[in-house]
Amino acid sequence: NDAGQVAHRTTLGNGKVGVFLSTPSIHWRGGSSGWADAANWTFGAVPSPGNNVAIDPVGTATVSPPSGVTNIRRLTVGNRTDATTLSIPGDASISTARGTFVSANSFLSGAGDLVGGLTVEGMHLRHVESGGALSGDLRYLSSGRLQITLSKNNTLAAPANIAALVIDPGAAIDISMDGPESEIDSSLDFWEDIQTWRLFNALSVTGQFVVGSVSLDSLGSSLTAGLGQFSIRQTSKAVDLVWTPTQTLPTVTRPPNVLLPL
Repeated sequence: NDAGQVAHRTTLGNGKVGVFLSTPSIHWRGGSSGWADAANWTFGAVPSPGNNVAIDPVGTATVSPPSGVTNIRRLTVGNRTDATTLSIPGDASISTARGTFVSANSFLSGAGDLVGGLTVEGMHLRHVESGGALSGDLRYLSSGRLQITLSKNNTLAAPANIAALVIDPGAAIDISMDGPESEIDSSLDFWEDIQTWRLFNALSVTGQFVVGSVSLDSLGSSLTAGLGQFSIRQTSKAVDLVWTPTQTLPTVTRPPNVLLPL
């Protein structure tokens, strides 16, 4: 039915037969194709607000919800073995009553919104300028990684405004600057000054991110090869990505020795 329930006939211990309704967990069984196609789901039904949903196919798959709001009870992405990607387009959002879990070897990406809380064991890919809205609590487990994409030589940012942010020891932020739309050029004057991007505003922040991998820029040059370094600055309510250039000491020219007359 429209609530995601299925009817089943059961014989009870006293021999009586009854027809009952239950709300099953629904699993993805399609490939990289449309969320709205009922044939891609167990029970031949598109998930409803009452369903626990798992996008856990055997093999690699990328799944995207349709435009508008998709309401479900709980969402799990991946099976910890195969690479599964949930990509939420900018005109779509997923709202859960019990949160979303991104398992190891799986990915959450896209500019769409995710409502109801998020736990990351795998990879969360987020563009610093156009990341979708997040709401509820957010947790990165020890193996969890947040990949921040920078594509412009400026500090424009769209920080996520969340409730509690919990960062387990070992959770890392990777920095990507060599994507297909990247204009990052380490030779520009922009990179000669300290720069800051706000990533999160939160009611509370617990734990500390570490800096993970840093890609080359759009021209194949390394920002961190003598030019400077990225770091994470955190307070009890915010997380920033900070670029600090290497401070080059000015060259001091000593005047020639001058002999004074006796």
